[in-house]
Amino acid sequence: MWSRDLSDLLPSVKLAAIAHAKLCADAGIAIIETCTYRSLDEQAKLYAIGRTEPGAVKTNALPGKSFHQHRVARDVAPIINGKVAWDDFELWQQIGALGEKVGFEWAGSWKHFKEFPHFQITAGLGTSEFSEIPQDEAEIIVLEWLESSDFMTVIEQLLKEKK
Repeated sequence: MWSRDLSDLLPSVKLAAIAHAKLCADAGIAIIETCTYRSLDEQAKLYAIGRTEPGAVKTNALPGKSFHQHRVARDVAPIINGKVAWDDFELWQQIGALGEKVGFEWAGSWKHFKEFPHFQITAGLGTSEFSEIPQDEAEIIVLEWLESSDFMTVIEQLLKEKK
């Protein structure tokens, strides 16, 4: 089973995820993490669904081509009355907009293969580029991008308010 632990994300992405969850909570929206890190084997199994395994296609990302493997992506789900609310379009729009405020790219705004639960911070890098650099270097690149885009200021302010 893939991870749901924010500690499996790059540290700067984890901070953004905490800030995103706080923004959602402040707006009266409860969210849960459904996936952070996913191994190559887990990605292969997910990619097979709708292709060689029964079910609808869940992802277009081959193993190694998902930002989950590079610890910069997470999937979330809203909870209403103790149950996941997968089909509430307006709620997803709110969650997506709140994620974008702290630097996440929201897959619900993509033109093709909209994926409402998916959020990622790539700092403009592709999966091939992430594959070629050590994780600590990836953290520096993502952190510098968040700082240069002023998202880190927003994140730090939200985290101060949390205490």
